[in-house]
Amino acid sequence: MIRWVEDLGAPALVAAADIATDELKPTWNRPVGIGLAAAGYILGGFLGMGGTFVKNIGIAAAPWAIGSIYQYVKESSGVSGRAQRAPVASRLSRPISRYPAPAFETPFEGVKLV
Repeated sequence: MIRWVEDLGAPALVAAADIATDELKPTWNRPVGIGLAAAGYILGGFLGMGGTFVKNIGIAAAPWAIGSIYQYVKESSGVSGRAQRAPVASRLSRPISRYPAPAFETPFEGVKLV
């Protein structure tokens, strides 16, 4: 049996919060998702406050929160997608400096006047 408020209202509330924060305050989108999931699991799951509705808010917000945490970790590590930095050996095999030669060419160096 489907309980309309608990089973459908909680995911609808989470989806509305996701859409609203993404449109109105994009910088709040990730923290709100993590906060809803944490509040739902802590209050509804562990402490038993708020009943099934609050627990279902945590369950519905879990994918949003996990994706937000993943984005935070990915941004902090400096790795974007699968494009990773070159291995250390290949970075060190390049010449570091051109000492004693100059590091730049002078303008019109190879030009001949006719």
